[in-house]
Amino acid sequence: LFFANNPLLAEQIAWQSGHRLFVQSPVALYVDVSYYPRRSEDVLVPEPRDACVLNCMLRRFAPEGYPLRFFQKADTDRTMKTFSTFRSVVIFPHDYALMTFYEFYAMSMPLFLPSHLSKYLFPYSA
Repeated sequence: LFFANNPLLAEQIAWQSGHRLFVQSPVALYVDVSYYPRRSEDVLVPEPRDACVLNCMLRRFAPEGYPLRFFQKADTDRTMKTFSTFRSVVIFPHDYALMTFYEFYAMSMPLFLPSHLSKYLFPYSA
């Protein structure tokens, strides 16, 4: 039995294979850690494919003495336990089947996402 984790993915699979899948949103019950923000000035910005665009811009244009510091997944040991210690997470969705959102949501972490719909439809647009 196969499922898609969102309607758009189900439609893509149907178009490519001719097979219709049930849609079931993930719950990420395997995430066995909870939000515990010990790093009160640190914000995780897990960009796609180790990209540097958003992180580089945030680091470059943050004024001197800015109260937040920005980190990539590559700056950590990449474990959920470590991620749970950040103050919050900035997610720029690059894939409509992105599991990262569900995982951070399951940890009850504060999430920041773009508010404009085009960032989800055309994630690499400006």
